[in-house]
Amino acid sequence: MESLSRTLQEKLLKGGWRISVEEYLTYAAAVAFVPIVITYFLFRPRPSGIALLILFAILIIIYLPYRLARVRAERAEAELPYVLRTLASEVEAGVPYFQALRDAARNGKTLGDAIEEAIALYKRGIPIERALKSVGESFESERVRRAFMHMGILYQSGREAGVVKKMADEMISIHRSEAKRFSAELAVYTLIFIAVAALVPALFEMYVALGSLFMHMTIAPEHAFYIPAVIFPAISGMVLAWIYLKLPSFMRR
Repeated sequence: MESLSRTLQEKLLKGGWRISVEEYLTYAAAVAFVPIVITYFLFRPRPSGIALLILFAILIIIYLPYRLARVRAERAEAELPYVLRTLASEVEAGVPYFQALRDAARNGKTLGDAIEEAIALYKRGIPIERALKSVGESFESERVRRAFMHMGILYQSGREAGVVKKMADEMISIHRSEAKRFSAELAVYTLIFIAVAALVPALFEMYVALGSLFMHMTIAPEHAFYIPAVIFPAISGMVLAWIYLKLPSFMRR
């Protein structure tokens, strides 16, 4: 349990949340309590159903810090090529390092905040190389950590600018290949969404209509309302969320 607590605290920090595990668990439990109560009063599930809902909520609460850390890392990786290229180009052009660092920070929100944090540490007396490395360690991404290390080396030697530019070009190439892959997969995702959002509800309505006519099937009025009005839209929303998560991070807005 203590190991899980330490891991969650680490993931929260890497996700950009400056709160303790205890505070997070308190807030998350309060938020999870509301939909469970609403579900109980709407559907009156059995105790086993409530237990499953509580178990599902606990799994979500544990998973969320991991996802937050990954999302922050993906946002940083999406901004990385533009930040690195701006920094390297300005240093090569003779712009003072800290001015170039601030200009590079304007090319990204997530990385910009991280760079400003490193500059704040430098103003407190920590060498900029150590400050950048420390901030880089707060990301769940080896690419970002390596980039921040090279940004610190660039402060010591302007000749590192070529290496930093090369890293930016490599990231842009990776982004291009990821965009091509997603474009190839998009047709399949579209078919899945059409099937879930249109075909499945239509088949359900046909099944209910034919069942009531020829097989003497009946369906409770509340089920006849909630299934097409709540369940199917919720499933469609989950499919859209799944497709969005498949979208490369640099293509998200």
